[in-house]
Amino acid sequence: MYFTIEAFVLGTGNFRLQTDGAFRESTSNVTGKSDFTAQILSAAYERIRALGNQVTVAGQTMPCNPSEMKLGDPVAHVAPTVHRQHVPSRPSRDQLILAIKRGDDRENNSLLIDLDGNFVVRSHSTLNRVEEDFAVRHESFIAGNDFVGEDASRAVKHIDELYRLMLAGWLHHLKSGEVGHYVDTPSGRSLDDLLAEIDAFVPSSEET
Repeated sequence: MYFTIEAFVLGTGNFRLQTDGAFRESTSNVTGKSDFTAQILSAAYERIRALGNQVTVAGQTMPCNPSEMKLGDPVAHVAPTVHRQHVPSRPSRDQLILAIKRGDDRENNSLLIDLDGNFVVRSHSTLNRVEEDFAVRHESFIAGNDFVGEDASRAVKHIDELYRLMLAGWLHHLKSGEVGHYVDTPSGRSLDDLLAEIDAFVPSSEET
C-alpha cells in the first residue's frame, strides 16, 4: 500500500502531484513513474502541508484546501489517494457487530472502516477531520441514541443496514482510492451484489 496526492478542481478535473511539485492530469488509478508517492499516510499529509495555501493546477494558481470559499471561484481540493497491490480481507459482519458492541453510547461516535478493512467505532474526540486516517466513515452516532452498545449489536435490522451501507462505501474506496469517504445514504444495491463485486475487485495501480 502506498499513497499519491490528488487535486480535484470542480469543472476542470483531477490532477496528480509529481515529484517536481507540478500537477499532471489524472484519468485513472494507474501510477506513473514521475508521480509523487509516499509509503505511509502521514508522509502524504506532510507533503500536502508543504504545498502551502496555494497550488498551480492546469496553469491556474488557486487556493489549496481553503476553510472558506466563494461560489464559482476555482479551488483545489487536495488529498491523498491510496493504492494497493493486494486487497485487504473483506470487512465482516461479525466484526461490525463486535465494533458496535464495544461502542460507548455516552459519547458521540463514528463508525469507520480503517485502511486495512476493519470496522472501528471511534469517539468524535479522537477524529482528525483535516487529516483523515480511515477508508470509510458513517454519519455520526449521537450520544444516548442507542446506536452503539450491547443492545445495538443485537438489533439485526440495524446491523444489516449498516453493513450494506458500509460495504457500498468500502467498494467505492477500493475503486477510487479515496481516503475518508463519507456515507449516509442507503445503497440501492443488494448485499449479494456488493459482496460479489468486492470479492472480484482487482487493483490497477501498476506504473506506466
